[in-house]
Amino acid sequence: PESYNDLIYTVASFKGNNVAFYNVNGEKTNYKTDGDQLAVNQKIYLWNTKENKAELYYHVQNSLVYKTGAEDDRHDTAISNLYVKADDVAISGQKLTTLNTASEAEADSKLATNSEKAELTQAISDAASVKDSIKYRLDNWVDRSLYDQAVENAQTIAQDKNATKM
Repeated sequence: PESYNDLIYTVASFKGNNVAFYNVNGEKTNYKTDGDQLAVNQKIYLWNTKENKAELYYHVQNSLVYKTGAEDDRHDTAISNLYVKADDVAISGQKLTTLNTASEAEADSKLATNSEKAELTQAISDAASVKDSIKYRLDNWVDRSLYDQAVENAQTIAQDKNATKM
């Protein structure tokens, strides 16, 4: 019989001991996690400009991870934009459909125009009123942390002249 997690989630089981997480650009990050499984919620090709190729990844579902070197402090952080390489994990549970193709990932790696950044700029300007709202203040710390991180990421992207469409 299937486990409850397999009926509800898509679970990535790490094939080796060296778990690597990647950012949206397919670049290795310095985040770690305990355990040998994480829930994933997207299957997507990401373009790595350094290697000039697209690879298949799974998006990690809002999981608690920590930065390398922080093992003693255990300052876990809710991270919303981490990926694991498809080759590094075995998948069980709910099946995911691939969201894009390798060539679409390459196209998304092109620089974003100012008009494409306009919606992002509007969302950033709404952040103060969102944070003042009762819904935000009463939400759990993980969701608030993820929102705050998304706004911070959006501000970085909006100011980056080399930001891509993805």
